[in-house]
Amino acid sequence: MKFETPQQRAAYEQVTDWMGEIVGSAEIEMGLKFFAHDDMPRFSISYGTSVVRVDVLPYIWEYTDGHEHDALISMRSVVVKEAELNNECLLFLLRQNDTLSLGRFGVSSNNEIILTHVMPISLCENSDELATFLAAVVKNADEFDEQITEQWGGRRATDIFA
Repeated sequence: MKFETPQQRAAYEQVTDWMGEIVGSAEIEMGLKFFAHDDMPRFSISYGTSVVRVDVLPYIWEYTDGHEHDALISMRSVVVKEAELNNECLLFLLRQNDTLSLGRFGVSSNNEIILTHVMPISLCENSDELATFLAAVVKNADEFDEQITEQWGGRRATDIFA
């Protein structure tokens, strides 16, 4: 596996440890399925009808007097693909963004409805914090994919990746 910075490698190793702590109990309690990729700093997690990709990415904080290396934990779920992206649908997504405490809806360059949450590893202190953020994204993707497909059609993650 290739890393762009030592901070990305250290962050990936930390997230790997935390994922082990999170997934062990969640697989049994919630039906969570977990997969660690061998070729890149990425994990895939499925829950219900959702699939969330977790990437560990390099990041540089830019300051007026220099910079600092860090890493980001990026959580991304393709919630619905091929939905009718009309004004009503897009307004629904924007309004949901106003009510969600964690995660934000967007539209990918492939016109997929996505749910994302990104956080610096330096602001995540332990597996419990990561689990809180991850649970919010996983559960929201699972909940909203059904609402969206009922209203605007399209295919959910399990329809795409099955």
